[in-house]
Amino acid sequence: RGVKSRSKGHRKEKVLFKDAEKKMELRGVTSDKQILLSTLERTYLTATSQQNFYQRLQDQRLNLYSRGGKVVGIKMRRKFRFRTLGYTSEILLMLEKEQSKDNRLLRLEQIRKKQQDKSRER
Repeated sequence: RGVKSRSKGHRKEKVLFKDAEKKMELRGVTSDKQILLSTLERTYLTATSQQNFYQRLQDQRLNLYSRGGKVVGIKMRRKFRFRTLGYTSEILLMLEKEQSKDNRLLRLEQIRKKQQDKSRER
């Protein structure tokens, strides 16, 4: 946590930065996590199965990583688990079923909402 003082005219304002992502956002820099989330959204909309989802991510030069023989996330500078990004195994298994684009968009909206709720809790 960092606190910065910024003088505005004759009074001082304290700006509290709780999180590195917020700092990057203020500087106009996009974090790896934000880039990854948008890539996951685009891939989820076009994937036809869980395996196809993983394959499409690998085609985009993303490194998948496994735990206990199961693919659980993507390794960049940091490791990001699908589950913590909102892509649980149940959601990925739903790709196997016939889903309309509207249903997938609805599911993505639910994932985004959960992500926003998580970031507000911090």
